[in-house]
Amino acid sequence: GFFIFYRDVIDAVVSRFIHGVSGLIIPHVSTAVTVAVQAYCIYEKTVINGWILLAAALSVAIVTLPLRNSWKWLVVPDNGILRTACHLFLVTTFCTAFVLDGNYYLPSGPEATRREQASVVSKHTKERQMTRRAGKYRYVANSVRRSYFLRLAFANGQEKTVPVSQAVYNRTRQGGTKKLMLTKGIFGLTVITGGLSGSPVAGAAADI
Repeated sequence: GFFIFYRDVIDAVVSRFIHGVSGLIIPHVSTAVTVAVQAYCIYEKTVINGWILLAAALSVAIVTLPLRNSWKWLVVPDNGILRTACHLFLVTTFCTAFVLDGNYYLPSGPEATRREQASVVSKHTKERQMTRRAGKYRYVANSVRRSYFLRLAFANGQEKTVPVSQAVYNRTRQGGTKKLMLTKGIFGLTVITGGLSGSPVAGAAADI
């Protein structure tokens, strides 16, 4: 998904900046990365197309490019290309976090929360090879980490792939349903606030 791609880009860019650009103030980059990771956690519960959100945030960053000189205090020595990259990265990150965080913590009204039975379109797992350091420049395979996902379809036609625990994954049948608690945020985005952790949604029967 989009945010997995975005997270990998962040990791690569920050790693390059930290190890190759001494003029970038690391604490501020670390703050931006922390904000991005926190926003990613909320994104996993928010029913939205991540590419649309990225396009909107990146558009704001591009429109405000004339303000990139504002980052002179952050990038030393003066480097126009680095300032531009810094501006695009930070503005895109904070705009994305602003929308996701604001929508998550500020419901649209007293009737914002509802129960809904979502259809389980598919389920799948992903494996990631974990490594450990075995020397100064050598890493060896350590273990395999498996992640579990459900693809859910909602009453309004939207679909969302969400991460779940192994227990929830094993209990859920493809083609069945999943009872969820949904909340509409202040920006109109739906957030899954209950039903994915394995605890039953209040007033709901067991999953079919």
